[in-house]
Amino acid sequence: MKYKKYAALAALVVCTSGVAHSATIGLVEFNAGTIAIFGGGNPNGNWVRALSSAGVPAASVELRFSERFVGGAENNNGAGTYTFDVGKEINVEFSVGSSSTLDNYVYILVADSDPTSGTSGTPSFPVSLISDNSFGTSVTPNGGGIETTWASGAPVSSVAQNSQQLGFPVLGEYTFSLTAYNASDTGLTNPLARTEATLNVVPEPSSILLGGIGGVGLLFLRRRKY
Repeated sequence: MKYKKYAALAALVVCTSGVAHSATIGLVEFNAGTIAIFGGGNPNGNWVRALSSAGVPAASVELRFSERFVGGAENNNGAGTYTFDVGKEINVEFSVGSSSTLDNYVYILVADSDPTSGTSGTPSFPVSLISDNSFGTSVTPNGGGIETTWASGAPVSSVAQNSQQLGFPVLGEYTFSLTAYNASDTGLTNPLARTEATLNVVPEPSSILLGGIGGVGLLFLRRRKY
């Protein structure tokens, strides 16, 4: 099973507080059954996908989350929210596609690393900057992708995928988005397809219970003191 450090994106995180999340664009499908071509032993399916509704060739963008060393999109509520217990090592996984070849498009990944202050992430982070994406086509089998650079893989492939470990402390609710633009749209002004997936990280029930007991104890201590 292949996993990587999410250092590239984490290193580029900038705060853009107050910017609203972008709406989903295109034909949206939850729990899409796309084959995972990256690494080995990664299960298929459970992607949140958006397809461009107009234009030929068509573009697709997909996201999901997994627990590191376990694999697969877990605890998906069927509508694009994935829930994990706090303390888990979590990966964000993406899949980008084209009905022709990938070099027709630019794919932009945004990570909201601060759930309390609007969008905080990398509004101009293309997945092409990741050096070891797995490339293939619609008939590439599970785990059968070829790792190479975007410059080498995009002109001859219709699918690229990767799995990246989050590089920031995770607790709360976060929104990730992935957007496709025509390669000729140098100003990134006309999004063709955008999908969003929500990462929800919550304390384990035992932690919540202990926190509640601790709070009650403090309350009684205060009452006894005063």
